[in-house]
Amino acid sequence: MFALGAAGGYLPVEIGAGATNLSIFATRTQASQIQLTVINKSEKPASLSVSFTGEVGRMNKVQSIELSGTTNFGAAEQTVTVGGAQIQSDGNWARN
Repeated sequence: MFALGAAGGYLPVEIGAGATNLSIFATRTQASQIQLTVINKSEKPASLSVSFTGEVGRMNKVQSIELSGTTNFGAAEQTVTVGGAQIQSDGNWARN
């Protein structure tokens, strides 16, 4: 999953006081795309508002890719998906 959003140089991120169960990482690619990785460490859904300041500039396209699965990581049979594609036991998935 981090191969999708960990390319480029890190950007500073401020997390609001209400986002205690979220980890957020931002990077800028060589093509000047900004990639935001948000990890919800809770079993409950979270909402978040994102704003950019400084030299980021105007956004004209936003894309999201969701990683989802059960929180029981010890389960023998669990389904984990990224972007709707099931992750196989070897870590591969069908990328769109």
